[in-house]
Amino acid sequence: MAMSLKLSHKALILVTIPLIFELVFVYELSAMLKEAESETQREAHAKEIVTCVNILMATLFTAGKSLGALSLTNDPRCIDQYHNAVSVVPVQFQALRRLNKDSLINQQVIDKIEEIANRAMSVTDDGLEMIRSGNRFGGMARLNDLRPILGEIQDQIDRLASDARKVEAESPVIQERARKQMQLVLDAGIVFNILLAMSLTFFYNRSTSRRLSVLMDNTRRLARGEKLHPPLGGGDEIAHLDRTFKDMAEALAASAEKERAIAQLKQEFLSMVSHDLRTPLASIQIFLHLLARGAYVELPGEIKKRAELADRNASRLIDLINDLLDIEKLESGKLALILANTAVGRIIEDSLDAVRDFADEHGVTLTAAPGCQTVYGDGDRLVQVLVNLLSNAIKFSPEGAVVSVSATSEPSGWVVFRVVDQGRGVPAHLKETIFQRFEQVEARDATKFKGSGLGLSICRSIVEQHGGTIGVESEENQGSTFWFRLPPEPVSMDPPPANSLEARSSLI
Repeated sequence: MAMSLKLSHKALILVTIPLIFELVFVYELSAMLKEAESETQREAHAKEIVTCVNILMATLFTAGKSLGALSLTNDPRCIDQYHNAVSVVPVQFQALRRLNKDSLINQQVIDKIEEIANRAMSVTDDGLEMIRSGNRFGGMARLNDLRPILGEIQDQIDRLASDARKVEAESPVIQERARKQMQLVLDAGIVFNILLAMSLTFFYNRSTSRRLSVLMDNTRRLARGEKLHPPLGGGDEIAHLDRTFKDMAEALAASAEKERAIAQLKQEFLSMVSHDLRTPLASIQIFLHLLARGAYVELPGEIKKRAELADRNASRLIDLINDLLDIEKLESGKLALILANTAVGRIIEDSLDAVRDFADEHGVTLTAAPGCQTVYGDGDRLVQVLVNLLSNAIKFSPEGAVVSVSATSEPSGWVVFRVVDQGRGVPAHLKETIFQRFEQVEARDATKFKGSGLGLSICRSIVEQHGGTIGVESEENQGSTFWFRLPPEPVSMDPPPANSLEARSSLI
């Protein structure tokens, strides 16, 4: 069931469950806190009642003390002290009524106390009146009637204060117990929260992270050509992605099969070109060459021209076949380079010798500044690069122009070859693409200059196999400078990457 949940549902679970727990946890703590606050308020209320009762008792004690002093000293000031004391009694009764407004029983006790107090004050007023009228003994006798009345007041006050004193004594114990319960709930909540987080993490890791790791491992297996993991179950996005990935792997395997078939056809074509086409063409070209030069028989003028044209066309076909074979060997890494320290001067001289007749035919002058450097490379292949660059420079230079070749050393020790012409130049947007196969500056160049568009691509492949770089600097109608840089010593070259699609048919 869990595996059928979508990622959005799993994310909702990961958020909702901890949130619900936190809400419940906060609610419980809030309820306990309110209970503790209520208990604190109950204790404070009980203390107020006890305080008010104590003040009332102290007031009555002061009044009684004043009456006692009056009986002993007959000092009129004692009467004033008595009246000052009893003047605050109504205020204390009001305070007691306010504090006990929610307790009907306590209100009844207060009424009883107030009734007894009024009776006591009536007796007191009678005794004091008799004393003021000169009947001291009768007044003192009347005041002695206060003793049982005061005892009743004391009993009722003790009854009123007993519950408050009980609350005052029990409340600290209840509050301490509440604090311990809150601490226990807090500790339990923390432990449960940790366990919940670990459980959700395990759930997420099992249902999502582990399955994502399977997908990641599948990508590595696909790259290495290994068998993929079995399909993931479930109906979530990860399972859908796994199925899509499997479909892609199947498509890649089918593509690999097609590529192998194409590679096989390509190999068969190259074999056919190399053996079944180039060899007969070479024989035909030799025959035409000898025929055009009268080796067999002296030909009439028109037939001789046609034989020479056929000779050039056959030579052009052979050059095209050689270029195709060379570029295939270069790109497949099958072209073996014979690397050695080679004199730059010899490379330039051999290149000039190879194109000198071609330059004379086009009325182009060749100049050179060979230098005395050496490079680490295959001399014959580097001559091939220079011959290609010089041939292009001659073809695209006007009659009477100068084509120069030079080699200079950089501070780093690298050697830079430059071929400079006075031709039409290369447009800025073609400076990179011109080194791709079959790319030419203008579409009509293939017909006008008899080019295949493979020469610069071959040059780039040879230079890059030497660890170098190649490029062009040019402005339209102001000539071009084709250059390539070579290292003075061996450069570590990674082997050409194997076709990773070869192994993909075994993945499914």
